[in-house]
Amino acid sequence: MKIMVVSDSHGRIEDTIMEIESLRPDAIFHLGDHWRDGEELAFAYPDIPLYQVPGNCDWSVVGQPSEKLVTLGGVKFLLCHGHTYGVKNGYYSAVSHARTEGADVLLCGHTHRPHYEDFGGLQLFNPGSVGYDHTYGIITVQNGIASCSLRTME
Repeated sequence: MKIMVVSDSHGRIEDTIMEIESLRPDAIFHLGDHWRDGEELAFAYPDIPLYQVPGNCDWSVVGQPSEKLVTLGGVKFLLCHGHTYGVKNGYYSAVSHARTEGADVLLCGHTHRPHYEDFGGLQLFNPGSVGYDHTYGIITVQNGIASCSLRTME
């Protein structure tokens, strides 16, 4: 299973659409900051499940949880934008919460800077900003194990 992870698109999804055409992922995670971009991707690719959470710039989005637990391929993902955990000042609050939730992989954005770290069995992955720096993530899930990799669009 191949999952595309994007965050902080900020209305710039043309290149993301080209990447989806090329990759044809099995699922897409949108980690916030331009909810409408996630909606457009879901409309353009109704055959690809899309899971999204709102970011700090998605203030008009009402009734959506700030985080989601999603299990795919036997891996439990915690999706959040990261602003509610202050990730610009460090990831420890978010990591602590993800452990409490029993997540295998914590996914967040907000900083616009890619980051990967393994916290003793809990993987933290921030794909950076697809809208500004053209970075995104690919997670491959095989036999219940997730492998995270960062990609940059050309």
